[in-house]
Amino acid sequence: MTIPTTDLAASVDFWTRGMDFFELFSVPGQLVHLRRWPHQGSQPEAYSDGSK
Repeated sequence: MTIPTTDLAASVDFWTRGMDFFELFSVPGQLVHLRRWPHQGSQPEAYSDGSK
């Protein structure tokens, strides 16, 4: 997903501090690739397909 911004530093700060992403790599002043750990914040849930 690409999210355009006019303030790259503020956007990185929001996503890393506020949404728990981390910076995977960057091209200073141009591009930042952010990532979250897989399954971060997910809750396990029992699955039932209706069979007995």
